Amino acid sequence: MDPGTLLGEIHMLRFGQSVTYGNGPFFQDLCVYQKSLARARKDTVSIPAIRSWLASERRSVPKRADAMRFLSGYVRWIASKGLVAHPNAARTETIIRILERYDPVEAEPSANATTEQSASEPAPARLDPIISATFQSIVAASNRNPRPVANDLFHNSDSRQEADHSYFLLYRYSTNEGTMLKSFLVCQKPEKGLIESYGFNHFVWGGVKHEFRQNIFRECEGLLLRFEKSYYFLGYNYVVPADKRHDPELYRELRLTSKERPNGLGLIAAEFDDIHLRPGLFGGITMTLAAANQPIAARVAFLHLGTRSRMGMEVRDTDVEPSELRIKDMATDLRGVVERLKAKGCKQFGIELELRSRRNDWSKAGCSALSKEIRDMIQNLPNWETENAKKNSKAQKRDIGSLGRGALETFGHLRD
Repeated sequence: MDPGTLLGEIHMLRFGQSVTYGNGPFFQDLCVYQKSLARARKDTVSIPAIRSWLASERRSVPKRADAMRFLSGYVRWIASKGLVAHPNAARTETIIRILERYDPVEAEPSANATTEQSASEPAPARLDPIISATFQSIVAASNRNPRPVANDLFHNSDSRQEADHSYFLLYRYSTNEGTMLKSFLVCQKPEKGLIESYGFNHFVWGGVKHEFRQNIFRECEGLLLRFEKSYYFLGYNYVVPADKRHDPELYRELRLTSKERPNGLGLIAAEFDDIHLRPGLFGGITMTLAAANQPIAARVAFLHLGTRSRMGMEVRDTDVEPSELRIKDMATDLRGVVERLKAKGCKQFGIELELRSRRNDWSKAGCSALSKEIRDMIQNLPNWETENAKKNSKAQKRDIGSLGRGALETFGHLRD
């Protein structure tokens, strides 16, 4: 990510033209935002620091992070005041995403740097060259794969829209007595000059009721890789210690620092063949973290909500309200998601959801049938065991519906 290009993109959002350095309107505008933070007694930074920290020769970790936080707040500020230049409004969310996914690079130690390090401030870890080279090889192998990501995961995207987002509801069974976990996945196309890889953000909220750990809000952020048979969503998990339902402003403030403290990895895989057969609803498998940070594995179902270009709107996690649900509430919740997005101005859903939601029976039998189909996709029994159970006695047939519910956990003998 080139700092000069990023500043230019932010300037384009505000003024609709390329940035002019010096004491032009861009830096005057930053000063106005800076003063608004100071009046609110919030942390701020100096404009000379912004210029310095984003210079390619000064890429130290903490200062660069502070600069990105400041600029992220600035973009949200101009958006909230309606100051984004109209032709570029659609890029606002993309720029915010890139600012919040900053790529800190450790500064080279200076010649007069001290050799001693404070015990309270350990030196930042440097990435081992072997590990770095290995990961670069993985990404290079993925990039060589000719599989057309846009056709698979951006199925109904406008071909003229190079920078697009694709939205999915993800369903899996929870670790909590076989309840349903509905989460929200956003896939992002590469941004020329800004970010070169397909990326994703995955949002997981606790349930509305207290029994569903309503206070836990988690995210996973990472890259999309493609290999011989499957896509792999590889990212890092983190928990944001704020209630996004009731205090979204505090959530935004704490999110960036939370990203610096990942608590584990997230991995989701989906096979090309399944996506090709049914791009609007397909299955996958995940290994991630549950609410208590314990590793789990489970099957997942991807329900394609649509793409930003075809829906004609930006979809956020607050629009679909990720949650943990009782099985009996799943159809009602799905119907509510569709109604909220329609009310917000959605023009066209993904192929599967578009066809189903147009049917006369959608509001009752239709969404119930889709919910049951999703549940059947994600039961966690091996296929051979499922088939054997179906062939057995009627008593076992009655039990099979609950046998595969619940994500698979490690034993966790030391947990309470």
